[in-house]
Amino acid sequence: MSLRLHDLCACQVMYILDWIAVISAVFLALALSIYYVLRRMIRRRVRLKVHTGRVLFVIAHPDDECMFFAPTILALTRSGQYDVFLLCLSSGLVLNDVSSVMS
Repeated sequence: MSLRLHDLCACQVMYILDWIAVISAVFLALALSIYYVLRRMIRRRVRLKVHTGRVLFVIAHPDDECMFFAPTILALTRSGQYDVFLLCLSSGLVLNDVSSVMS
């Protein structure tokens, strides 16, 4: 003997629908939890792989990085894969102060 919907009273139908709603809500909560955990794991993995190297530019004068290396520095920093550092080896003298060094 099979159970037909018209054999059930309204109370029993509501009880069954309530249980279907509860089970659906549990599955939805579980699916969302798995989604957010996986998304967090993927983001952490991507963050760890982003910085793959360090680049050090050693220049002799304060304006050399702008004149000679600007496109390279921009490309490296925009890619997000490199940490870029500049080291300027200058005494800090202005062109007019050269006479004080020569003496």
